[in-house]
Amino acid sequence: MQQPIQNVSPSIRQRRKTAIVGGGRLALETFALLVEDPETEVVCLWDPDRTALIFRLGDLGFSFVDPLKPKLLSDLKELGAMGTLDLIIDTTTDSQTRRSLVPLLSRGTKILSVQTAQLLWALRLGKEVDLGPDLERLIPLLAGIDLVHGASEFFEVLLQMSLFLTRAKAAALYLSKP
Repeated sequence: MQQPIQNVSPSIRQRRKTAIVGGGRLALETFALLVEDPETEVVCLWDPDRTALIFRLGDLGFSFVDPLKPKLLSDLKELGAMGTLDLIIDTTTDSQTRRSLVPLLSRGTKILSVQTAQLLWALRLGKEVDLGPDLERLIPLLAGIDLVHGASEFFEVLLQMSLFLTRAKAAALYLSKP
């Protein structure tokens, strides 16, 4: 008797609900990277500028594939109405846009820069990452993440990476449950 095939990808409820802020090339590159992760759902792309690239894709002969198609938003109220977002990735360099996202932090939404997000997801997905000659020593440390077996080990690695990247002499991590 043939065994039933199980869907190994996480259900929508278990996936990280993510919004990408910005509508340019970096937003599209980040979107392409994040949709490769079965544990991440990009629910929307938001840019207050209706002339941003994400709104003009059709004019250029491109479109999002239906199962992956995020909502394209230009009003901050629409972004706030998306419900609980786990993560926002800010691909803009505009400080005004960044300030407009601050109220979402009170909901528990985390905000990452595009550089951080692209590095973390590239590593998560096993892609080759060019860290530059200054960061070559970081590679064995990052490779150890796959060997981490618990939260304590993960945060130890995270602190080691932070110390190395910032050249700080000491670091501490304070975790608090709401």
